[in-house]
Amino acid sequence: MTTSANAGHLPSRRLVLSRLLSRDMVSRRKAARAFLLALAASMSAIGLAATSAWLLDRAAQHPAVLTLTAAIGAVQLFALGRAGAGYAQRLETHDLAFGVLGRLRVMCLSALAPLAPAALASHTSGDLLERATDDVDTLQNLYLRAIPPFVVAGGTSLLSVALAGFLVPQSGAVLAGGLLCAGVIIPLLAQRLGRDPGHAMVQGRASLQAATVESIQGAPELVAYGQADRAIERLVELHLALAGQARRAAHRRGLIEGLSSTIVGATALGMLAMAVPAVRAGLLPGVDLAVLPVLGLAAMDAVSGLPGAFSHLHEDIEAGARLLGLESIPPPVTDPEQPAPAPAGVPRLMAQGVTLRYAQDGPNAIENLDIDLLPGEILAIVGPSGSGKTTVANALLRFWPITSGSISLDGTDLESMTGDDARSIVGALDQRTHLFSTSIGDNLRIAKPDASEDEMWAALSLAHADKWVASLPDSLRTQVGEGGASVSGGERQRLALARLLLAGRTVVILDEPTAGLDPSEAMEMLRDVLEALSGRSVLLITHRREEAALADRVIGLSHGRLTAVQVQDTTSPSFPGVPTRAPAAFDQVEDDLECGSRTRQSST
Repeated sequence: MTTSANAGHLPSRRLVLSRLLSRDMVSRRKAARAFLLALAASMSAIGLAATSAWLLDRAAQHPAVLTLTAAIGAVQLFALGRAGAGYAQRLETHDLAFGVLGRLRVMCLSALAPLAPAALASHTSGDLLERATDDVDTLQNLYLRAIPPFVVAGGTSLLSVALAGFLVPQSGAVLAGGLLCAGVIIPLLAQRLGRDPGHAMVQGRASLQAATVESIQGAPELVAYGQADRAIERLVELHLALAGQARRAAHRRGLIEGLSSTIVGATALGMLAMAVPAVRAGLLPGVDLAVLPVLGLAAMDAVSGLPGAFSHLHEDIEAGARLLGLESIPPPVTDPEQPAPAPAGVPRLMAQGVTLRYAQDGPNAIENLDIDLLPGEILAIVGPSGSGKTTVANALLRFWPITSGSISLDGTDLESMTGDDARSIVGALDQRTHLFSTSIGDNLRIAKPDASEDEMWAALSLAHADKWVASLPDSLRTQVGEGGASVSGGERQRLALARLLLAGRTVVILDEPTAGLDPSEAMEMLRDVLEALSGRSVLLITHRREEAALADRVIGLSHGRLTAVQVQDTTSPSFPGVPTRAPAAFDQVEDDLECGSRTRQSST
């Protein structure tokens, strides 16, 4: 199992930080309020420490109680200010962070939507899940634990140095030097030591997450083929590697914290040493002596979180780079700047000389293909596996760009329309239908959010799923499980078909619509569906003789090339309104396919 953790161009660190702190992401008003509240809480903590030290020193001299009233009031004020401002700051900062996370999730899904399904084919689901969930969640640290300490440390340091310098200029200079070491030199050292570990930990978590998701999704196959132990060993290896990276990062953090503690203690002692001569010289009252080292300790506490903030900053930038890297992946199909309006009614669909290849240097999946689907017509495409039938559907849905040729709806080129407009006309049922982890009703409403229960039951009836759903304890409110795990393949196909019928598209692509269904009822259901789609255009992709016999025309594909001829109409008296075909017609298509395949092999 492999991951695509590095898929997409990763932007530079400066660009990532600039984008994550831009006006589009961060509310300037909330950021300003959070900064002012954090600064108020920090200065209240320093004021509380300094005033408490003065109060204790002065109280030891047993003065009159009235002389301590102002200091007692200041202690109470600073204590309340520290608690109140700190609480309000946390509320404001978390509100700011969660708002940004919401915008990041929207940005992530907005970046992924134009890439699906073509550009996401080379990405593992685990890697995409890691980017959309863990990377986004990791970025909350940027707004909670990385940026706020820098802002608070800057404001607190200036005010603390000014206050210490006012009392004893030499102590202010010592405090400034200590803050410079603890707030600049140590964080820069932490940055240098933490850059590679931060990158390695983000990539390690991404690899472990991707491998875990893939192992869970593929657990039945791993067990069936005896590869479960190998998958577990792989997970253990990734876990141990991540644990090793975490240990190394912890050792570096321990070293940094030790150096920070040493600088804090040295700064407090230095300030005290500078203040003692001032007391002796009568320049500083003795009662104020204890204020300076306590002030220094409180001020240093404001910058003590900077090394940890640098550590979080690296992990956050790495997560942000992976997330923003999704925007650098060019969408395979782009909408025109001035799109043409979508045609009304049931349009005529024409494909002329269409060639499509999935890789730039790969073989053609379909080549020089011509299709003319008239309004209200049923056209069957038959051919062996790998002949390009599903590729035709991908091209008509604008999921993949065509290499050459043109596709039009009533003369309007499909590439001149937006993808959403094209898919509002052309709908498809494929063999990879996804069911969301919600109820049956909610899965149906994806096609039509305002659908009534009567409309859903009508669609389920046409898909021969109404009796099954009615037999469930919660009926339409029954949960289908993660990825539809609680429903069978046939039930999944019926729900997908009901969803397509509910969408009401005028051009419908049915890609192996009876796959996974009981053959005894598959044909009956398909007849009901085609009758319900009467008046709309239907492209029926199948490999079954009896299904192709229900179409007005049958064409065949072999190695992406058209090989079969039009089949003449006859009408089944047992199924009025839906045309049928004699067995010999399908035989002709099969002969054409076989002949075309032999000719292509000979020319090769």
